[in-house]
Amino acid sequence: MLNQAILAQRLKEARQKAGYNQAEAAKRIGLSRSVLSKIENEDRKVDSLELREIARIYGVTVQHLLRDDEQVDENRPTFVGALRQYEKDPQTRRDIGKIEEFCKEYRRLLCQSQDGGSP
Repeated sequence: MLNQAILAQRLKEARQKAGYNQAEAAKRIGLSRSVLSKIENEDRKVDSLELREIARIYGVTVQHLLRDDEQVDENRPTFVGALRQYEKDPQTRRDIGKIEEFCKEYRRLLCQSQDGGSP
């Protein structure tokens, strides 16, 4: 059964796999480092909007973070995590940003089409 301790551990592991320290992750998520630290140390609960943004930044799904089983698939690579090692190069950072924007737009259009709306 999922509890706050398990979720906190999963969040910390996902952040580390994505290649972020707390300060970098907090900045991208839009939280202070101290708030992220409190979440990872079970001193503060994460709200649903924060969880959604954290999952997006870390390159995992919310479902992955909230799943009931305690098994973690250590071998499942994430797109974002795989690219972190190349993020030092300015051109690569720009390219990653373009890919992230494309993915966001694709996801938005996909959701619209599934809801019966027109893009």
